[in-house]
Parts: sequence; C-alpha cells; structure tokens
Amino acid sequence: MSVNWAEVDEFVKPTPSYEKLIGEIAGIWSYGFVREIYGHDMGEAVDYLERLMGGDPRARFGETVERYCSVFRRLAEMGVDGYGGFLDRVRDREGLERFYDASGLPMRDIIGSLRYLLRWLLPSRIYLSQLIDREDTTQRARARSRRA
Repeated sequence: MSVNWAEVDEFVKPTPSYEKLIGEIAGIWSYGFVREIYGHDMGEAVDYLERLMGGDPRARFGETVERYCSVFRRLAEMGVDGYGGFLDRVRDREGLERFYDASGLPMRDIIGSLRYLLRWLLPSRIYLSQLIDREDTTQRARARSRRA
C-alpha cells in the first residue's frame, strides 16, 4: 500500500503537518513523569479509552472509540508495548509508511489515534510548564531546552 500524504495532511488538521503532530506528542512524551503515569500497555490503553470517551452520557464517541481501540488492539497483536512503542514506529514519514503497510489499518484511524494521544490523553505543554519549580535553576534550564 502507498500512503497518500495529501490525505494525511487533511487528517492531521488542525495541526499543520504530520511532523508537527509527532513532534508535539514526542515533546510531551519526553517527560519522565508523563511516561510513568501514562505508560499504558495496549490493553490498558483500550480500557482507558473506553472509560474516558466510551462513558460519555450523550454517547457522542462510540464509533470513534471503537476505531481507536482497534488501532491499540492491532498494536498489541504486533507486539508493541505501549504508546512509546507506537511513537517509535511512526516517528517519521518512513515509519508511518511501514506501520501503515504492516498494520492493515485505515490511515484515518492511525492518525486519529495519534490525535487522541495529543488532545485527550496526554497533558498539554501549557499545563506541564506549570509543574516546573521556578526557584530551581536546573528545572528552569530543562524546561527551556525542551521548548527549543
């Protein structure tokens, strides 16, 4: 199969590009405490997603939950150990192409599950910056280097 990059560009919106989407997720994932708290294996990822979005009283996310859960279940079948392993597989265009070919999943669902990580699962960078002790020069320096 061949990746239609124009289609990928549409799926990642409002993020400007696939590289930007992956970069944002990787930046957040680079914090050790984020990896510790959100270090779900794929079974836990499915359970968490079903509880987070599947429990919506207005049932707005049923189809979306099932599509993203199918991605996480397929990742488990492929031996991917968690979100970090997923990110490793799709960290650039070549990785996404290989994953797309190997998984047999629709591109919309793959990109959607990455967008879910960024928009629903992981804390945003704005909130992460509030966890920095402004009095600690080491923490301030690390925070500045992560923003670059």
